[in-house]
Amino acid sequence: MDNFLIKFYIKFKHCAVKENKQPSFNNFLFFAETKSQSLKEDIEQTYEDTNTKKMD
Repeated sequence: MDNFLIKFYIKFKHCAVKENKQPSFNNFLFFAETKSQSLKEDIEQTYEDTNTKKMD
């Protein structure tokens, strides 16, 4: 779960910078509500990809 939050926050900061917004807590909550589902899927997919590679 910690890895998920770290990756989520990194993506949040990246998007905030890209949109020229200061990453404030309110922006973070808004971002979490609007993007969390797709990000969660992205991050889970990435996580599965890295786990699969480790097994090889």
